[in-house]
Amino acid sequence: MAMAGGVIATVVLEFKLGEADLHLANMPAMLEETRAFAGFRDIRVFRDETNRDRLMLLEEWESVGHYRAYVAWRTETGAMDSVGAMLAAAPIIDIWPERML
Repeated sequence: MAMAGGVIATVVLEFKLGEADLHLANMPAMLEETRAFAGFRDIRVFRDETNRDRLMLLEEWESVGHYRAYVAWRTETGAMDSVGAMLAAAPIIDIWPERML
């Protein structure tokens, strides 16, 4: 994944028992919208090997500003509240603006 001035955002989501499957079923439509958002570069979704209700999103964006605008948009549309209701814990979000190697 080439950075070239971009940033990486990691989002760890721990869902209530069985809710990850429901979320994954809805993800294709959500990812289509995400891919169309200004500044989007790439996204990869991983599932924990031992906790099937735990997902990690690895997102690449043009800038921190683009990522924050995307999160604001998802919040305004109610998507964050919908996903939040399915979670067992608050999401863990980290932004990685500087590639070291």
